Amino acid sequence: MFSRDFKKIGHSLSPRWPKCILHWCLPSLIKLSKSDKKLLQGEIQDTWMQLKWSVDKVSYYCLLPPNATLQRTSMKFVHVRSKKCASNVKFMFRRYKRVSCLVLLSVVCLFSLEDPQNQLADSILPKTLLYITTAASERHLQFLRFTWPTLLRESNLLSKVDIVVFSTGDSVHNENISAVFTHVPAFTLIHEPNPGRQEGANLAMSIAVERGILNGYDWVIRLNPDVFILNSSWIFSTLCDPLVDGIFVDCRDICQSGNCNNPRVKVHTDFFAVRPSKLRDDSFSMKTFEKFSNAELTATFEFQDILQSGRHRWLPDTGPMKSSCRVRGKNSPVIHSHSLKFGRNVLTSEIL
Repeated sequence: MFSRDFKKIGHSLSPRWPKCILHWCLPSLIKLSKSDKKLLQGEIQDTWMQLKWSVDKVSYYCLLPPNATLQRTSMKFVHVRSKKCASNVKFMFRRYKRVSCLVLLSVVCLFSLEDPQNQLADSILPKTLLYITTAASERHLQFLRFTWPTLLRESNLLSKVDIVVFSTGDSVHNENISAVFTHVPAFTLIHEPNPGRQEGANLAMSIAVERGILNGYDWVIRLNPDVFILNSSWIFSTLCDPLVDGIFVDCRDICQSGNCNNPRVKVHTDFFAVRPSKLRDDSFSMKTFEKFSNAELTATFEFQDILQSGRHRWLPDTGPMKSSCRVRGKNSPVIHSHSLKFGRNVLTSEIL
C-alpha cells in the first residue's frame, strides 16, 4: 500500500526535485518494509544530483558537500555561503533529522502548489531530437493530422525539440506529413521503402545512426505517431539528469521503476529515449538485426551497456503490458493507443 502512495506523492509534487527529499526523509519518518526499501534503492543514487537541480525553488546548499557550486537561488535567507556554516547546518540536519524532514516536506508541498507547467517553462532542455517513425498507415496519418499539432503546441517538452519523421509509407503522403510540422523550425522528412514491420522498426534507427542524423544531439526520443506523451514532467526532468543515459519501457513488466536491471527485460521500440553519444557507430545495423529478427530484442541488445551501467530509468507507472510491446498504464506519462477516440480525447485533456 505504501509503495503506491509513495509513487503518487512523488509524481504530484514539483517534477524536478521532490524525490530527493522523499528518499532522504521517509526512512526516518516511518518504518519501511523490505519491498519499500527496494523500491527506493533504484533511485537513491540520484539524491545529491537532484538536490543541485532544486536550488531555483529552495536552496539546499546546506545539504550539499561544502565545495558544491550554488548557481542561483530565490530564497536568500537559506543561502549558506561559508564552508564552516554549511558544515554546521549539515550536522544539525543529520542530528535532528526527523524534525528537519518534516520542515523540508512542508516546504516541498508548499512550493509544489505552483503549476508544474510554469516550473518547466523556465527550464533548459538539453538539445533533443524527436524521431517519429511511421509506415504512413491511415491511422498514423489521422493521428498526425488531428492530434499532433496540439501536442506540439501545448507540450512543454515537444515544443522545444527538433523533429525528424522517418516514413516507409507511400511517398504520396510525404507532403501531408510535412504539412503537420510546418511551424517546427528544424524539421526533416526521411522516406525509405518499407522492408516489413520488424525490419522497418529497426531500419529507422539504423539509418539515423549510419547517416549521422543523431549527431549533435544530447538526446533522441523515438516514438510512433500513435504514441502520446501526455505528461512530460518526469521525462523532462530525467532528460536534464546527467546521471541518466536512457529512458526505457519493459515489455515484460519485470522492471517498472528506477534503474532496475534483469537479463530477461525486453525494451520497447514504440517509445524510448537515449543519448546518441552512448550508441556505437554500428548500432542497429541490419547485420545485428538478422541475429534476432525482432526490433525489441535488437534494441535490448544495443542498450546493454547502458542497462549494465545502471545509467537508465524505466518509465514509471507503466503496465501491465500483458506480453504486448505497447506502452500502456493507467497513470503512465506515455500511452500507445490505436483508438482515434483516445486521440480526440487528448485534445480536450490537459497536456503538460
